[in-house]
Amino acid sequence: MVEIIKNMAEYALDKKYPYLIKDINVTMERDFGSYYIDEKKNYKYNIFIDIDEEDNHMKLKIVHLVENTLKSMGLSNRLFFYWN
Repeated sequence: MVEIIKNMAEYALDKKYPYLIKDINVTMERDFGSYYIDEKKNYKYNIFIDIDEEDNHMKLKIVHLVENTLKSMGLSNRLFFYWN
């Protein structure tokens, strides 16, 4: 699932902002605050995005685009964004 999230985020960001993103990495870890019966929902995803320093004003747009793309895929897990 980590590779799918990474590929979808890269695809969406490359289509919308082809010049902006240098690298994207995704990790998955157990969310100890959730106790769903469905094991897939008990994980949270950390998304590390590497962008240029002069493009810091685009962070909110990037977050919304990635969140909306992944929610349209049916992913309801919590997402955390980190900037390199």
